[in-house]
Amino acid sequence: MLSSFDTDVNCPWCFNDVLEALSSTAGVDDVVGHSSTGCISVEHRVEESSLQTVITTIGRTVEVAYNGEQIMGEAHPSTHPICGCGRSVPPLGDAVEV
Repeated sequence: MLSSFDTDVNCPWCFNDVLEALSSTAGVDDVVGHSSTGCISVEHRVEESSLQTVITTIGRTVEVAYNGEQIMGEAHPSTHPICGCGRSVPPLGDAVEV
């Protein structure tokens, strides 16, 4: 199965950590990510929700607090049929060559 996630991970080191964590997750076959768009595309054989948990747990955003201080916030991934990776998720019911 192919899933694409748009993320708000804007810390480049955190984005790379997310890609590494997803790549080492059992049942994940391929991971492609583009930090400039926040897109992560994952070929997998596990539940999509477990991938979202990895992104939320590892990924961080750089935010500005009320006092102007920069802080790290939690990532918020969302699934999309296509994102900045250029890989699209086929609609349900379409044949997919494996």
